[in-house]
Amino acid sequence: MSGSLVGTRVGSHEVTAKLGEGGMGEVYRATDTRLRREVAIKVLPPAFTADPERLARFEREAQTLAALNHPNIAAIHGLEENNGTQALVMELVDGEDLSARIARGPLPLDEALAVARQIAEALEAAHERGIVHRDLKPGNVKVRADGTVKVLDFGLAKAMEPASSPAAAADLAHSPTLTGAHGTQLGMILGTAGYMAPEQARGGVVDKRADIWAFGVLLHEMLTGRRLFAGDTVSDTLAAVLRADIDLASLPAGVPPAVRTLLRRCLERNPKNRLHDVADARIAIEDVLAGRGEEASPRPPAPRPVALRALPWALAALLAAALVWALWPRLGAGATAAAPRSPVLAIHLPPGLTMRLDEQGLLGQVAIFAIAPDGSRVAFVEGARAGRLFLREMGSAELRALEGTEGASSPFFSPDGRFVAFFSPGKLRKVAVDGGRPTDLADASLDRGGVWCPDGSIVFAPDATSALVRLPAGADQPVPLTRLAEGERTHRWPALLPGGREVAFTVGVVGQPGDYEDSAIDAVDLASGRRRRLFQGASMVRFTPDGTALLGRNKEVLAMPVAGAEGRSTEDARPVLRDVAGIAASGVVYFDVAADGTLVYAQRDPLVDQLQLAWFGPSGEAEPLDLPPGPYRSLRISPDGGRVAVFAGPGGGRGGDVWVLDLASQALTKLTFDGRSFNPIWSRDATRVTYVVTLPDGGEEFHERPADGSQGAAVFAKFGREQARAPVAWMKDGALLFWQDSGAGQGGDLLYLPAGGGEPRPFATSPAIESQSTVSPDGRFAAYGVFATGRSEIYVQPFPPTGAKWLVEGGGAVPVWSADGKELYFVRDRDLFAVPVSTVGTFRAGVGRKVLQFPQSAVFADDTTTAFDIASDGRVLAPRTSNDPMGDHLIVVLNWFEKLKEVR
Repeated sequence: MSGSLVGTRVGSHEVTAKLGEGGMGEVYRATDTRLRREVAIKVLPPAFTADPERLARFEREAQTLAALNHPNIAAIHGLEENNGTQALVMELVDGEDLSARIARGPLPLDEALAVARQIAEALEAAHERGIVHRDLKPGNVKVRADGTVKVLDFGLAKAMEPASSPAAAADLAHSPTLTGAHGTQLGMILGTAGYMAPEQARGGVVDKRADIWAFGVLLHEMLTGRRLFAGDTVSDTLAAVLRADIDLASLPAGVPPAVRTLLRRCLERNPKNRLHDVADARIAIEDVLAGRGEEASPRPPAPRPVALRALPWALAALLAAALVWALWPRLGAGATAAAPRSPVLAIHLPPGLTMRLDEQGLLGQVAIFAIAPDGSRVAFVEGARAGRLFLREMGSAELRALEGTEGASSPFFSPDGRFVAFFSPGKLRKVAVDGGRPTDLADASLDRGGVWCPDGSIVFAPDATSALVRLPAGADQPVPLTRLAEGERTHRWPALLPGGREVAFTVGVVGQPGDYEDSAIDAVDLASGRRRRLFQGASMVRFTPDGTALLGRNKEVLAMPVAGAEGRSTEDARPVLRDVAGIAASGVVYFDVAADGTLVYAQRDPLVDQLQLAWFGPSGEAEPLDLPPGPYRSLRISPDGGRVAVFAGPGGGRGGDVWVLDLASQALTKLTFDGRSFNPIWSRDATRVTYVVTLPDGGEEFHERPADGSQGAAVFAKFGREQARAPVAWMKDGALLFWQDSGAGQGGDLLYLPAGGGEPRPFATSPAIESQSTVSPDGRFAAYGVFATGRSEIYVQPFPPTGAKWLVEGGGAVPVWSADGKELYFVRDRDLFAVPVSTVGTFRAGVGRKVLQFPQSAVFADDTTTAFDIASDGRVLAPRTSNDPMGDHLIVVLNWFEKLKEVR
């Protein structure tokens, strides 16, 4: 390849900087202009891309690799081609690679084991899918500032090698480490050959045991600070791999016997005698970290019946969770600044339990966990809206459900840690951590966070469009604490400042474009009610006892001192956590900190925007369409059933484009090209598509365009930036029903534009939140969700409105009318129900039936719009995550404040 790509465009990516190069291609930093995220681009060598057969095989391998979804594996986003340049788009991972860290000297034992454990978890996840790394080395491992490890280039060695042949198998020049310039880049070769397994160096068959060998070499190097196998030439290095003594005597004296045994098992030259499963290495390391090193020596594997091979993986996950929690008492509240660095730990939930961490929250379910002020326990919500509240004590492996907490969300602890407050349908409640029935504290229709103050009072947001209120200790009615100023629509996510005299909160303004990344963080004095501005440009805040603000913004956590804040921009803040999960449309970021220095956070699923469109059948099984994964959101099946209009854009955002899918050919055609279009609906004759366009000044327009793209768009309505809107459906007389954010102190309303023009008129308006609407095929009735009584309910009204209104019994959300108008579908928890209805004369509804249960991977609602639709044959079309959501674990960093001081 000649010349640099900096300043050029590869597909939809603007290349901004060169990061490095190696035998597998040059690597650049780039900006994804469609999804507005930073990525890494690996440009494949010209000699590689000139071979059509090899390139086609690489693309097939890359599809498999893109399915890897793990917090310790750098994700592959896709492939791009531009003017003959082939590039692999990957997750951009900041931090230093392990080779740079080792160059400064050996790693302390606990740090080396913490890194090794995360590498083992990454290998374990890949091996379960039949993927072997084949080129594990320090340069392919990155360690972030928070201690999180990311393994890069999984499987690329196999993907990029030439087609299999007897000659190729025996030709060492075709080894993944010797590609590039076919042996001319000797620095790279010498830096890689030392990590080859003996069978790999001989050109033999490679399986997952080659990764276990490389893992052992890597762990040895971390502990000693020098390479295990090295030579002046490639031949010398490979000869050492094949014949040199394995020098375990050079390990530091403090390395326990269990680790020495593990290294000996990993470094058996005969793969038959080598450790067979990297999960055994992970368990051994976790035993050592938990102080059980003498029990951690892995044993040679015995043959197992096929039916039992999956059992150790489940047991390993349970053991990992138990060990993590058993470790916390030793390294928790008693730790000091002089204590050794504590590892990064992953808390894996037992099978059958999950947390929704895929950024697809339902109305009312947003914050999901909290850590006690003294770091002694964590409370979290299991499941989606119907989940229960669970506790994990630091000194126990027990996972304990708290009785009577069904439907819980947004938990937070009392200052002494003896109670957990939480929101449930219509109420703010509390429950003792020792057990017992919850008690009601106050009314709260739609929570957006709370905090328990040292004087026993509780500050909380009782609704999604309200100011903060304060419930004094022992009182049964809250009193106002803040007041919405002109242009503000919400105060949310309160947090107590150090000293306990002020509460900080997020300020949401009218017309906010789908997220809270640029919101202001204000503080209110609990005694005087005086309000002041702290920061500008964040979606929520938490504080450390020493006066550092931790600000959530754009899937990151930033650190800034509180002293002298006075409205400072977060542009000067230092990133301390990246890829943190959350819900952009609510402003919540999933992290919490305790006064003892313990951090808990949930990592963002790197494939959260890589959704598949799939048909769901009665048992919830998914039949994916033959389409590439993408950020598909709201979708609508055309009235004639032949096509689908779908919005493709990042979660929580309002930017993207509208596409039209032909269901017969499964051809996906782009309809808009401005990157600012969303929420499409069909005309009643299925020939045109209506959608919203966000204007540069923040205003919006409703556009309409022929579905075949044969003509440009027509603008038929324009709005200012004071509210957000989404079209719902065209009515029988040519009127357009649409949803509108109603601004300060209220929820969303339904309005309509009369046929022939004129000012919008109300259809369903109230202080409650009306959203997620659907219209009967004959255009005479509209169903919509209402959140007002602590739960979501479905109402139906005639069009034009007459004052009549019917409640569909049972409660639910996200209504969708069937194509023939004879059934009304809606979602309750994750179950899809259908109610027989009639629109002849007046509206009548029968008794509902359960149709299917959506799996955790399905996305059936996106903020105030509906993500799924019903075909004429009753099948359900909806997006789903490419893999199961990352909903089974939390990440814990012990003594995190000490790490934070390093970046300050």
